[in-house]
Parts: sequence; structure tokens; C-alpha cells
Amino acid sequence: MTNPQSHEDGILRRINSSSTLHSIFFDGEYRRARIMDVMDGRTCQAVLNVWGADSKTALSESMYRSMRVQRRGVSVPKIRARDAKERIDAIRVRNGFIMWLLPGHISINSVLSRKDIRQLFLVHPAIVWLLGCHVDKFGRYQCEFTHTAPTEDPPVSSS
Repeated sequence: MTNPQSHEDGILRRINSSSTLHSIFFDGEYRRARIMDVMDGRTCQAVLNVWGADSKTALSESMYRSMRVQRRGVSVPKIRARDAKERIDAIRVRNGFIMWLLPGHISINSVLSRKDIRQLFLVHPAIVWLLGCHVDKFGRYQCEFTHTAPTEDPPVSSS
């Protein structure tokens, strides 16, 4: 007879390995994510439902993972650049990304510390949908972000 706890631990180990995570999560499906932190204008820390994301799946059967994801195809200035103008531009881009993640909640006109950003996302939960995620050659998870939940029916074209 197997120990149920050791079975669950084995599943968690397999889920947390990047190759298994890649095959489970990055299969072209939409995944719901809660944003916890924003590093720059394209990178954020998100909690994703990597297994059991179906609305029919019981919460106890779901598996979540916190991971950094990037917006695919976006190039942004570096926050830690030597050039002051590039740092200012990077902060503006990051603030714009934060305001996009939290539509209608805030307007940012100043420099926020990482602690302030994390606190902001605790007060105002940001839920987005990630699509088409893949792992680049450096092991970074890159996805398309949208506020719109996926639908079962294709959009109706007006002809």
C-alpha cells in the first residue's frame, strides 16, 4: 500500500521540474495567473494554476506554482542601466505595465520601490490570462498577456 502523502510529493516534484512543467503548462492553452510583483516593463512574478485549471476541477485537485513570466516580443529599457535617461524610461515603462495590469485602479506618477509594488498587488489583485507560453533558450517563460478570459465559441464576424 502506498502512502498518499508520498504520492502527492512525487507529483509535486514532477510538476516543479521544468521539463514536466513545460509539457503540462505550455501547451498553447490559456492559463489564469495572479500577478504578485512586477520587475520591469515586461517581467512579473505570477501564481499560475499549472494543473487542474479546468473550472470543473476541484480546488483541492489543482496545483499552483509561482514563477516569473515575461511578455513575449517586448523590448524594454533596463532598470539598472548606467544612463540616467534609460533608467527613467525603464521606470515609466514599468509603471505603464503596472497600470495596464491594474486597469481603472491606479495612476502612478512617481517611482515605486519593489516593496511598494508588491504591496500594491496585495491590495489590488491583478488577474490576467496567459497564452502561448514557451521557454526561450535562456529558460525564461514568455507569454502573451490578456485581460479577456478565453471563450469556447469563436468570435462572430459581422459580414
